[in-house]
Amino acid sequence: MKWFPLFLLVFLLSCNVTPEPMRYGTDLCYTCKMTIMEKGYASQIVSKKGRVYKFDDLGCMIQMMKSGALDRSELAHILTIKYGTDQDLMEVGQAVYATGDKIKSPMNFNIAAFAKKEEIPSVLQDSSLHIYSWNEIYDLVGNN
Repeated sequence: MKWFPLFLLVFLLSCNVTPEPMRYGTDLCYTCKMTIMEKGYASQIVSKKGRVYKFDDLGCMIQMMKSGALDRSELAHILTIKYGTDQDLMEVGQAVYATGDKIKSPMNFNIAAFAKKEEIPSVLQDSSLHIYSWNEIYDLVGNN
């Protein structure tokens, strides 16, 4: 019985449900199996059991979610990388998404995530730019 607290501590620490850093040039996209190379477009899902799924393009993650391969009630985090960064992950529901002719993502879904609309660089802003919420971009992928 004296080992129970130690066992409990080890058990709780082994159930880590936090995101992992992206390892560009090493990690593979769960959906398309391509090496994740391009910073600013990656995303990841962390299950409640701590399993991490990484993606090179937000569209790959959405396709996998729509496939039914994962039960959404079993997911702890659904995250995207903030455009222009390599490790700045944010929950998908807290981001805004931009598409346009000047946004070129690895698998050509051409979606960039930002913390807020005002953070979209002027260099990306032209007449082709469209802004979406998470629900809107989720519905858009695979339906066009």
